[in-house]
Amino acid sequence: MAYNPFTWLFPHWNKVNKLVDPEKSEEKLKKEPLHTEMEKGDLKAMIIAALLVFGIPILIIAAIMTLLIVLLS
Repeated sequence: MAYNPFTWLFPHWNKVNKLVDPEKSEEKLKKEPLHTEMEKGDLKAMIIAALLVFGIPILIIAAIMTLLIVLLS
């Protein structure tokens, strides 16, 4: 196990390294493919999530810009 100079900042670092071996984790990731198949409702869920994440802030910004245009004209 390599020496970590930030043990004063992360006192539980050694405990984490004992529970999860980084070398074994890297080997496992190299062996297993990262591709997973999508299920039936995944695309619909991703579209809804994207609308929630991006749609609401865009609507808020559009409302503020419209309000500014109305107030300043």
